[in-house]
Amino acid sequence: MFNHFGFLDLGWPIHFCNEEIDLPFNDPRITQIKTGKSKKYMGVEWREWLPTFGGPKQVDEGWSDRLIASLNSTQTKYVLYMQEDQWPFKQIDGKLFNRLLNFVFVHDVNGLRLHRLLSSYDLNEFEETEYYIENKKVLKVKRNAGFLLCHQPTIWNKDFLLDVSIHGEGFRDNEYAGSERIREKYKDPKILLYNHHWFLEKSASSAGLWIPEIEWEYREVARERDVYKHFNMIKNE
Repeated sequence: MFNHFGFLDLGWPIHFCNEEIDLPFNDPRITQIKTGKSKKYMGVEWREWLPTFGGPKQVDEGWSDRLIASLNSTQTKYVLYMQEDQWPFKQIDGKLFNRLLNFVFVHDVNGLRLHRLLSSYDLNEFEETEYYIENKKVLKVKRNAGFLLCHQPTIWNKDFLLDVSIHGEGFRDNEYAGSERIREKYKDPKILLYNHHWFLEKSASSAGLWIPEIEWEYREVARERDVYKHFNMIKNE
């Protein structure tokens, strides 16, 4: 994936983080980080604000431990964090991605999310900024948004992400409770979003039911039009 989609052409350090299995290849441009195994089981979480409240689901008590170990093993100020099921569907635009990285450095951003605003997001939780990147407006995630800590691909300030992470937390708690920690700690979290369609979104279900791929994508294309109507997304030359 790294080579085929152009990640290696970015000139960024690449880290592959997993529990303990060795990579099946050797490439000096890719550093493997082994975080150790965590306790996983099928169980029930009783917090009302979690998805599928009261139903059985995979519980991973050490998910955040592995995230913290991974972050502490990197040497850069910013990290583009992607999960294992977020696969690009086209070549990485190296020029754009380096502009995005330069943007977070220049404006001291804590997080720059890189994903589409799918129909599951409330557009009222975002607001326009004065900034454009390649003539497309950068949006700001409001402090009262449901997901400040989001597991979508994001360029994070590593120290910020470590500051709002705690040990012994599952991935669901990390997003929900982590968002509350951000609200408590930061008057202005400085989390922004660049609406960019570049990877295969992992969710193709609604209320636990599979949505046929074409129907799902048609719905999201229609949603994309709504996003551009809701915000003044394109800069007039």
